[in-house]
Amino acid sequence: MGVRLKSTIKSGFSGAHWKSKHENLKRAAIEMIAERDEKYDSMLTFCAQRIQALERQLVIAQRKGYSSSSQPAQFTQDELRSLLQLVHPDKHGGKNSAVVMTQKINKLRK
Repeated sequence: MGVRLKSTIKSGFSGAHWKSKHENLKRAAIEMIAERDEKYDSMLTFCAQRIQALERQLVIAQRKGYSSSSQPAQFTQDELRSLLQLVHPDKHGGKNSAVVMTQKINKLRK
């Protein structure tokens, strides 16, 4: 029985087999990470554009004499918290755009 098991292991699970499996898993993981990064970059871009639009609205409102406190909030505190979780630099390898967006969102939270 021991010899039979050894021959099965030798024939069914060679080093090349495991190397191939490892390479396939590695390739799949890299693809998943790239897709995730693309998704988060897209979210960062959306958030940046939304913040810029809000800043333009604020400037226009201030020129018309509205104070920022008299304008209804464009984001709820829960939405701002969710945005922060999406754009936090720790989730984007410390990218400068994530740092800037986090700072801007934190300003909106005050």
